[in-house]
Amino acid sequence: MGRTTPHQVFDRRCAALLADRLGTAPAEFPGGHNGNLTHPRAFAARLTALLG
Repeated sequence: MGRTTPHQVFDRRCAALLADRLGTAPAEFPGGHNGNLTHPRAFAARLTALLG
């Protein structure tokens, strides 16, 4: 979920609920719901760290 995405935004709520059902904390990414476009390098680094 995007670090700056407001808590009431549907996408963030879905990510939080899914993480809760999986018994884990949601992973935060740089930027908002489209952080992959606004912060591509930081987004890629965070994704690599999570998958690595």
